[in-house]
Formats: sequence, structure tokens, C-alpha cells
Amino acid sequence: MIDRSMETKKQEMKIINVIRDAVGSGTDHLDFSYERMGDEGVILLARTRDLSHVRGLNLSWNEIGDTGLKALAQCGTLGNLRTLILDSNQITCAGAQALAESKALSELVHLTLLNNQIGERGAAQLIQSKQFPKLHTLILEKNQIGVQELSSDSLAPVSGNLKILNLRSNSIGDDLLGKWISAGLFSTVSHLNLGWNQVGSAGAKALASSDSLDQIEQLLLDSNEIGNAGALALGQTSHLKRLRELYLFDNPFRRDGEVALQGLQIKQLAQKGLYDNGKGLNLNGQRLKNKGLQALACAEFLANVEHLSLRNNHFDHKGLETLLGSPHLKNLRSLNLMDNRIGNKGAFILSQSPVLSQLTRLNLEKTGINALGVLALTQAKSSLSLESLNLSDNVIGDKGIQYLLRSKSLNGLNILFLSNAQIGNTGGVALVQSGLMDQLQELRLGGNRVGKPAIIALTQLGKFTSLKKLDLRRNPLDDEDLLLLTDLESFRSLEELRF
Repeated sequence: MIDRSMETKKQEMKIINVIRDAVGSGTDHLDFSYERMGDEGVILLARTRDLSHVRGLNLSWNEIGDTGLKALAQCGTLGNLRTLILDSNQITCAGAQALAESKALSELVHLTLLNNQIGERGAAQLIQSKQFPKLHTLILEKNQIGVQELSSDSLAPVSGNLKILNLRSNSIGDDLLGKWISAGLFSTVSHLNLGWNQVGSAGAKALASSDSLDQIEQLLLDSNEIGNAGALALGQTSHLKRLRELYLFDNPFRRDGEVALQGLQIKQLAQKGLYDNGKGLNLNGQRLKNKGLQALACAEFLANVEHLSLRNNHFDHKGLETLLGSPHLKNLRSLNLMDNRIGNKGAFILSQSPVLSQLTRLNLEKTGINALGVLALTQAKSSLSLESLNLSDNVIGDKGIQYLLRSKSLNGLNILFLSNAQIGNTGGVALVQSGLMDQLQELRLGGNRVGKPAIIALTQLGKFTSLKKLDLRRNPLDDEDLLLLTDLESFRSLEELRF
């Protein structure tokens, strides 16, 4: 038969030794997680030890209730504590209130109470507490906020430094959320996590219409009950002006709500991607797809954009057609479409668009075009102003070079990238002997099948008229070819020669 009193005494002695050793070590971060200290252990720690050197205190998984937490809140030597972790204990509103009213924790910056039993009243008291003027992060995930009926307690706006507030996995519904928004409880918060609650369209509308949430940069609302009306309200909001990230996965809104949210997403991405006073926009790697380009085409801020980069966004010719139909591209001068499979259809759509005639720089690297796509570009409706053209990593081939050289609308071209374009000696020689060589300042032909015939053609040009940079790497060049490239004065005069 197990002697319970003996087991209890052993546990008590263990806790005493653990506290003595940890505090005696002089470390400023004490980790008592999983020690099963209970209220008695926390009371012992708070009332018998000098903790003035402690900056961080972890008491997670210790079976601590309100009694122990009240003792901790009254500890007079915790005035230098910055981080307090109380995850997975048995703390309720009474314990939260004791913390909120404590005058001993004025230096607290991070407070974590994940997986406890704190309800609406305790949560509100912690959020609006004036005893934590430096509190930056408050974690109240997986508590019981919203489980009981709404309290009639008076609420006051937050006046401290709270920036990160995690209320995830509670039972917060529209009424409670609206009440807290109206009271200004989120007025200083920049990161608000409301995922996995019971927020519906009314709550989403309250978030979208409030003028007290302009500090919010990240808003998490995934796995709630937000319908179409809520999604539309968020997508069309004129508030939330600093919002950069909005998470609404797993909510029951429909197509028009999704479109509105895509418009908001574009605005958010633009805040990050705009540069040079709004003249440049970098949206590389955002997986916008065709739907995202539809939203982008409607964005009025495009009217000021001169340089637009859309590399690797998983759209095709349909998305490109939508974008080029935008009425807001009149100032566009540079367009990067790299790593999007627009194909020859996309090249044809581009050739028929008045936008192409505006461009001075066009990047079509790895877009799935071939010689037919080059032909389409050279037969554009309007005369071209291109100064830089990148056709690398496409199957251009010798036929594509022939189409390119027949064009009479590339008189301003001075930079041409044709790396990894499956060009052989026929295309290489034709390019070298063309009038285009008299105007090019930079030519990149790396990774092709250009060999001795093209090198000989280059040597016969004599002194280069305009060429300053030449890249011939990863081509089948022999020692004789390399000797020519290093010995001739015309090649030595280049600013950059790579082979």
C-alpha cells in the first residue's frame, strides 16, 4: 500500500531543493516548468526568496491556482521581472485579477497565460491593466473567454504599450468582440490573434468599421464563422490603414467576398512592395495567380507605378491579359514577368497591348515562349521603345533569332539577354553579323551552343562600336576560341567578358 503522506513529503522536499538550487545559482531566468509546485510551492518561492535579480520566470505546468498566483502577484522582490510564463495551470479570473492589480510587476514586458481557465472579466482586466505600463505581449490562448454571459464591468481603453495580443482558441463571439472594440481594448495592439473563436460577419464588420484599430498590422481571423458580408466589409474597409497581413482561412464566405479580400491583399502587399515614392512595385513570389492579377488590375495605386516586378506568381496568359487591360498602367515603363508560364499566347497578348509600346525594359525569362512568341513580339501593333529585353531560359532557337533580327522596331535596344535559349552557330553568327551589334551595350549568350563560327564572326567585327559586356559562358568553346577571346584588343577593351 502506498504511503500518501510519505509521497507528499518527498514532493515537498523536492520542491524546496529545486527552489533553493535554482535561486541560489544566481541565474536571472528561472525555469520551474513541469515541477508540479502547486500553490504551496509558489507561495514558498514568493514569500521566502529574494527574487530581485530575476528577469524571467517560467512556471508552466505546475498545477498553480488562484491562491498561488495571488502570492506571486504580491511578491515584493519581483520588481525587475520582464517575462512571466504561466502556461497550462489552473488560473481563473480571480488569479488574473490579482495579477492585473499587482503593484509589484511594473517592469513586466511578456506575460503568457496559455491554456488556463480565465474568462472574459479576467482577460479584460489584464488587457486594460495600468499596472503593466511596459507590457508588450499578452498570450491568453486556449482559455475560457466568452464561455459565460457578458459581464457588466466597465471597460477603459488601453493606455500602455501592449502590441501583441493572442486570444486564439477561445469562445469570443460578435457581441463580446464588438464590446471590446468599442471600449478601445485593442487601440495599441499591432498583432491581434482571434483565430479559432466564434467571430461572425457582425464581428468582422465591427473590426472593419472601427477607427480605433489603425495600429493593427497583423490580424488573424482563421477558423471563425465569417460569411460573405463580413468578408466584403473587411475587403472594402477604409480603416485598418496599417494592416499588412490578414488571415481568413477556413471561413464560410463566397466568391464575391473572396474577390474583395484579394483587393485588400493587393493593398497589403503594395504597402510592403512599393518603393521609390510609389514609382516601383515589387510583388515577386507572392503566388497571386490569375485571380490576384485581376485584383491588381483594379488597384488605383498602379497609376503611379513605372516599374512592376511580378516574378514567380503562378499566372498564365489569362492573368496577363487581365492585367494589361487595366486603365491604371499609363506610366508603366518596366515589366518583369519572369517565371510565369504565359507562353506564346501571352506574348501575342502583350504584342497587341498598347502597354508594350510604353515599355523600355521587358523581362520574359523562363515564361514558356519559343520562336513563335518572338515573332509575335516583333509584329507588335505599335512601335517599340525597348532598351532592355530578357528572353533567357526559353526555347528561342536559331529561328527565334531570325525573327528578332527581322524586326524594325528594336532600334533603341541596347541590352539583350539570351542565356539558355538553345541558340546554335546559325543564330549566333546571324546575331553577330546583324546591325543590332552596332547598338548593343550588353549581350548575354551563356548556356547555348555557340562555338567557333560565332567567335570568328566576332573577331571580324574589329573594334566594338557600343558593346561593353559580353557573356559566353557554358558554350562549346575550344582552346583556340579561348585564346582569341583573351588575345584580341577588341575583347580586352570590354568592361566585362565572361567565357
